[in-house]
Amino acid sequence: MPFISTVAREDAASSSSTKDDYLNPSSIKSGQKVRFKLLAEEPFMFYELWGNEVNNPEKRKPFRFAEDPTAEDVTEKLGDDYVRSLSRDGKMNEPCRIAHAVPIYNYDLERVQVFLGLKKQSLSNLT
Repeated sequence: MPFISTVAREDAASSSSTKDDYLNPSSIKSGQKVRFKLLAEEPFMFYELWGNEVNNPEKRKPFRFAEDPTAEDVTEKLGDDYVRSLSRDGKMNEPCRIAHAVPIYNYDLERVQVFLGLKKQSLSNLT
C-alpha cells in the first residue's frame, strides 16, 4: 500500500493552489479571526532557507533540512539549478531559519492545513 492514497493524491493534484494548504500567521490581517484546532500535540521543527532558480531568478523555492545545515549541506541540496536567496539589502545570503509546523483543522475552510510557526534565524549564520 502506498504512503499516500490515490484519493489523497488526486485531491492534492486538483487543488488550485498550495497556499490553501498552509495557514501562515503573517497572512492573518489585524482583527481577523481564524478558528482552528491543533491536530498534533507537538510541532514539527525544521530548518529552512530559500533559493532562486538559476535560469529564472524570480522563481523561489524553499529548501528544508532536519538539522541545522552546514554550508556543504546547503550546496548539495540546492544543486546546480538553484542559488541561495540574498537578504533584503542584497549584501549577504538570506539566513537559514528555524521553523515550526503543526497540522490543524481550519473550521472556516473546512479543511486540514499546516500552521507555520514564526521563524527565527538558526544558530549558524551561513554566508
